[in-house]
Amino acid sequence: MNKDIQIYILLSSRRTIVTKMIGLYTRAPYNHASIAFDSELREVYSFGRKHPLIPVFGGIVKENIHSVVFEKATCAMKGINKTKASPGII
Repeated sequence: MNKDIQIYILLSSRRTIVTKMIGLYTRAPYNHASIAFDSELREVYSFGRKHPLIPVFGGIVKENIHSVVFEKATCAMKGINKTKASPGII
């Protein structure tokens, strides 16, 4: 049996020095992408800094959308419907 799931992509343009430098190079309206699986964005993940003061060391991090960084960010969200196949169905 197939089940529909919703995936949410959160695009953001934050107001940090690193993202401002990225924006100067890319000229893109958004320079960071995060993923969530619920519309309330209770759990949001992205590839980001493991330590806030050291931008060199990164990995998959859990985002806090209520942080000061997100409060000052410009964001856009896109929901995508996907069908998840049951185990054993190819």
